[in-house]
Amino acid sequence: MKRLCVCVATSEQTWRRNEIMTFNAAFFTAKELFDLAVVHNGQVTPPAETYFRSVPIDHFLPRENVGNEGGAFTEAIERLPAYEWYLFLHDDHWFWQRDWCEQILRVLEHRDRTCFGNLVTMKFHWDEECNALCERWNFVLAPADYVFPMLQGMAGLHPRSAIEIFLKHGGVPHLDYRQDAFRGLNHFTELAFSLFLIHAGFSLESLPGGFEYFLLHGSNALCEHNRNSYERLPEEIQRYLCELHSKLHG
Repeated sequence: MKRLCVCVATSEQTWRRNEIMTFNAAFFTAKELFDLAVVHNGQVTPPAETYFRSVPIDHFLPRENVGNEGGAFTEAIERLPAYEWYLFLHDDHWFWQRDWCEQILRVLEHRDRTCFGNLVTMKFHWDEECNALCERWNFVLAPADYVFPMLQGMAGLHPRSAIEIFLKHGGVPHLDYRQDAFRGLNHFTELAFSLFLIHAGFSLESLPGGFEYFLLHGSNALCEHNRNSYERLPEEIQRYLCELHSKLHG
């Protein structure tokens, strides 16, 4: 059992993205440094089962497709052994540096009250309706406008101390989006995830290099608001991003 467990949330609709993004050559260069858990939301089809059998996965956790990534990450922390650190990823996150894991492990030393990810600054009005949604997580805030750093997609590095907080409060924030009342609220659970950590006394910091540099999310680095990070990427990665964008969006 390693110090770090990488937890990838995938699904019956999106599992093929692992092959062209998350599970690239750079990712597996570092496999001796981490354990790998894949949480599969929904039915595992024969093609998906064949693919995942070919990947060096330490924990494969199929589950009902409820709660999207938040539900998947809850499944992971409830069923996995107690690791020192957890790296939450979607199946369209990817690293381009072969020493990504060594860089992460250096950053983590003596940082048991810090979570790392792609940070965006958010302004959000929290009201009693938000508290009602969060009752199941035993988490309420005074109604107010909050300006805070948010971990994009809940993805990033989380110490065991943060995981313990979530385990005591019903898991990682997620809702049953099959219910009409919860449709379109994915962004709310992402916001609640970061506010939950901040109000539990955790600091949120950027991964090395800043937003959408160290950890890429699909082809989003091509967006205008990511221009600064994109221009610092090696030329071969810039070219690959254009190829990837074509694969994903035609």
